[in-house]
Amino acid sequence: MEDKVIESMSQMLMLIMAFSLPAIMVSTFLGVIVSIIQAVTQVQEQNLAFLVKLVAIFMVLYMSMPWVYREMLHFTKTMFNFSHK
Repeated sequence: MEDKVIESMSQMLMLIMAFSLPAIMVSTFLGVIVSIIQAVTQVQEQNLAFLVKLVAIFMVLYMSMPWVYREMLHFTKTMFNFSHK
């Protein structure tokens, strides 16, 4: 019983990391690109970097929502089946 609980917790943590990875990668990539552009053009506006990352993260979250929904639904069904055994 303990092994199944530990395995399900491990799956849950992996799922959380998989869900957050696309937004973190996009944010990091765009942060570096905007910083390079700001350094080259000598524009030091902090709102520009924030706005670009905010819009990109919302787009990534919107586009990944069907996948997140399917994975969460599958994980929830698995957990309910686990509790009935």
